[in-house]
Amino acid sequence: MFRNYLKIALRNLRTQHHYTLLNTIGLSVGLAGGLLIFLFLRHHLSTDRHHTKFDRIFRIDTDLHLADGSIEYNPEAPLPMAQALRTDYPQVEQAAFLMMLRELTVSTKRAGRVTPVRFQEHKGVGLVEAEWFDIMDYTWLRGNPKTALRAPNSVVLTESWAKRYFGDANPIGQVLMLNNKVSATVTGLLAEPPTTTDTNLGLFVSLATLKTMDPTYGMTDWYWLNSINRLYVTLKDPAAAPALERAFPALAKKHYGANANIFRFHIQPMREFHFDVVRGGTTIRASLLWSLGVVGLLLIVAACINFINLATVQALRRSKEVGIRKTLGSTRGQLIRQFLLETSLIIGAATGLALLLVLLTLPLFNNWVQLNLALQPDWLTAGFIGLSLIGVILLAGGYPAAVLSGFSPGAALKGSLKAAST
Repeated sequence: MFRNYLKIALRNLRTQHHYTLLNTIGLSVGLAGGLLIFLFLRHHLSTDRHHTKFDRIFRIDTDLHLADGSIEYNPEAPLPMAQALRTDYPQVEQAAFLMMLRELTVSTKRAGRVTPVRFQEHKGVGLVEAEWFDIMDYTWLRGNPKTALRAPNSVVLTESWAKRYFGDANPIGQVLMLNNKVSATVTGLLAEPPTTTDTNLGLFVSLATLKTMDPTYGMTDWYWLNSINRLYVTLKDPAAAPALERAFPALAKKHYGANANIFRFHIQPMREFHFDVVRGGTTIRASLLWSLGVVGLLLIVAACINFINLATVQALRRSKEVGIRKTLGSTRGQLIRQFLLETSLIIGAATGLALLLVLLTLPLFNNWVQLNLALQPDWLTAGFIGLSLIGVILLAGGYPAAVLSGFSPGAALKGSLKAAST
């Protein structure tokens, strides 16, 4: 029976090829637009949520209350605060300091070359404490996360960065020259982390190396603040965050004395990092994303309405066909199944074309939004496409099928299009 339905559906679609092409293109454009918006929303709403301790990860922010009454909102904290939190505050499970380097010269020796190969890195490099890997999730391919960055002059690389420096050779034990003066040994190799993160690092240098790289840096100086510094903590219980923040004025008083009122420490949950436009997060607000989601939904609905309008016009041309088939014994249910199958074939073709459009336009879209979005074959993308398909079939196919199958046989054959009341 299904085979017969399919043969009839394909024949009808070939016969009405202009209608088929127009509907396929219209639907594909709407679906492609909706899918691009879905990828954009997914990136922003899933940022850093791959960390298993996401709900317990916090950042220490330092707001400066200046003499003129102005306030500088900063996401950084002083380096020695990390150790203070680890030792003096029982609410804190772990703390890790990160210094994101804006410029680093990395040199490596290559076989057959007299001079080393130099790389100028301007992003993706961080000086981190070993505790960083206790807080953030990474997949380790080689090395021990507990010890890899304990010693000075040690580095950990992601796969792509290791390949840049050493090709296909095993990077463990290899040496990198940092800023032409520090020899650092590779002690760990990581799988590529998700791109949905605000700390997209590929080269991790042990924080202890800072003493050699910059001997003048105030590693114990509480006044030494810098926009490239970050301090992350995990709490044993996230509900303890307000109590911890209430203890910060006493900590500031201990280390800043009379200037304690200038330095105001705050604890911010990880779920707020990405959308904190005040402290250097993304420039897009969460509320705007939900509005964009409505736009994506409206794109798909508009494509469905266009489909319904075209299908309704087509119904006028097929009324006599319906009348003849009803006269020959076809039931309304059989006609609905037939028309839904035709609709499903069009929607299936439109979905395939939409995926092709997304793949073709994604590089331009990424350049426009300054992201690295990808059409990933995972359950979330498949779920979005699947639900969209079901919704489009029911919305765009249900009404035209009901209208077509509801024509009265006699009226249809006479050319008077009046839907049956039963």
